[in-house]
Amino acid sequence: MEPLSQIKGVVKLLALLCTLPFIYGCTKQKVIEPESPANSIYFSTTSSSIDSGIFASYWLNDKSYRLQTSTSVLGEYRNTLSVAYAITVYGKDVYIAGALNDSMGYWKNKKFHCIAVNNRAAYGIVTNGTDVYTLSDDANYTPVCYKNDKLYGEGGVAIAMGGNDVYVVSRTFLFKNNVPTNFSTHFSYIEAVAVSGNNVYVGGRGNELLGAPARVLKNGAVVFETDNFLFVKGLAVKGNDLYVAGNSQLRGTISVWKNNEKTILATPDGAPAELNCIAVDDNGDVYAGGQIDNIAANVSESAYWKNGVLTILSTDNSIVTGIGIVKK
Repeated sequence: MEPLSQIKGVVKLLALLCTLPFIYGCTKQKVIEPESPANSIYFSTTSSSIDSGIFASYWLNDKSYRLQTSTSVLGEYRNTLSVAYAITVYGKDVYIAGALNDSMGYWKNKKFHCIAVNNRAAYGIVTNGTDVYTLSDDANYTPVCYKNDKLYGEGGVAIAMGGNDVYVVSRTFLFKNNVPTNFSTHFSYIEAVAVSGNNVYVGGRGNELLGAPARVLKNGAVVFETDNFLFVKGLAVKGNDLYVAGNSQLRGTISVWKNNEKTILATPDGAPAELNCIAVDDNGDVYAGGQIDNIAANVSESAYWKNGVLTILSTDNSIVTGIGIVKK
């Protein structure tokens, strides 16, 4: 499965690519940095519009900051091409993985850093000191991981740091520093990974032929198992508590679990929605990000839920792809 196809909203946005002109290589622009006090919550988003094309942004304190760094003119329209897939915060530095035109890389504090000019995108990112690890694809669409612009090893659909160890999940495998462990007896597909201290959590779809449940393992043992036809879209851990973000394939509903306690997240008029990420801050507040389908307008609206309370960031065609938190 191609990793870029895993977020339905992004696929909808990328369908517009054929209408946009490309500007090759990397360009720079002067940016103004917003304040990022401790416990600030960042959201990475990808959006599209007729007059702005497809563009990456982040939100801080419910205010949007565009990440575009180049433009082109087609007739009367001013178009850009940038996408954001994931975000992480290290100290006061904000890293957002994605693509700018035909260049794969990431933004660090809104300045784009090219890893390769290869018509691919970076869709996962973590940091460890000055080291930056990103997930992407090679020319043959084989998942790979980069460390500071050089190939590091196996790629996948999600990445996490645990101390100095790098964890990547791909298919039914967990790679710790490129050493694989196969969990095919538990999963048909692993979709998320989280690390807390010495504990490693992986979550995904069960391997049953019919009615596969969502499942999470902690250090190889099952600690969470629930609804059939559920996709695990994110994991977060705080203390002894496990948080799971899940999408229902059949009903279009979205839920967050704290351990085994389920909360169904409300949407306007019961509109279908999807989650893409989850995070917990130092105060224990739980954030889940994704998109709500506005069927009447035929758009996805970027949104997040804080402790179950909905905030819609944008009613334009956009989605939340990641959450980053500035720690105290």
